[in-house]
Order: sequence, then structure tokens, then C-alpha cells
Amino acid sequence: MKWHSEFLPCWFQYIATVDNIWSLTHLEHLTTAQAIWNCKMLDIPHTLALTDKPAFCLLKQRMYEWCSGMGDRAVKAIAAFFDQYKEFSSPEVCAGYTTWAVPEPKEHVNQHGWKILVPPQLYPYMWQTVDESNPEDMVCYICWY
Repeated sequence: MKWHSEFLPCWFQYIATVDNIWSLTHLEHLTTAQAIWNCKMLDIPHTLALTDKPAFCLLKQRMYEWCSGMGDRAVKAIAAFFDQYKEFSSPEVCAGYTTWAVPEPKEHVNQHGWKILVPPQLYPYMWQTVDESNPEDMVCYICWY
């Protein structure tokens, strides 16, 4: 079905770029959803609306399920990462590693005047750029070995 194979993947790709994925009441989201609909659902003419219309409500529900599923998978991935290494033997050690590996985002005001969090320019663990100069430094050493 085009809804699952064409429309939703485009919508998810768009929604992944949005500052606040939990609030879809902005007209720009409806405009984008309508543009995707017009491009991908040519054989089903329809005008989407923000409230009380089944198509956009279903779209929001699928998006919330997608986000929730992504969160569930992230929790499992983090647990699996820490479970791989005996060095992560306590919550304190895991917290120390996390503090090192995940820099705090910075708050920024966007062009609409909304406060948003901007991720740091560099997430070394995501790109496998690890300082391996000191194999005795457990934080550096265990990342990819």
C-alpha cells in the first residue's frame, strides 16, 4: 500500500528534521504533509486538515508510534552496548562514560523565537573517532575494542 511504502517513509524523513516532533499543530507540518500527499498519493485526492480529520490524525498516530519505537530501540541499544563490556560494572561507571561521550546540547533561539536544543558539532562515538593515544584510559580504549 502506498501509505506504508511511499507516504510514511517521506513523512518520517521530514519529521526527523523538526525541532519538536511531539507538537504537530503548526501549519508548516500540515503544508509539508499535504505536499507529500500530493506527490505520493496521486490516485487518492485528499486535502489534509490539522484537527478532527481522520487522515491527519492517523498520520500523527503513526508518527507517535514511530517515535516511541525509536525510543524503545535506543534504550535496548544502549543496554546492549554497556552489557558488552565488563568494565561497565556499575551505574556510576556507565554515568561517567556517558558524561564523557555525550556532550550537553546548547540552547538556541531559532528564527521563530522558539528555544531549541542544538546538538554539539562533534559526537565522537557516533563516527568512531576515538582518541586511542592512551590504552590505559578506559574511556578511550573500550569504545571500539
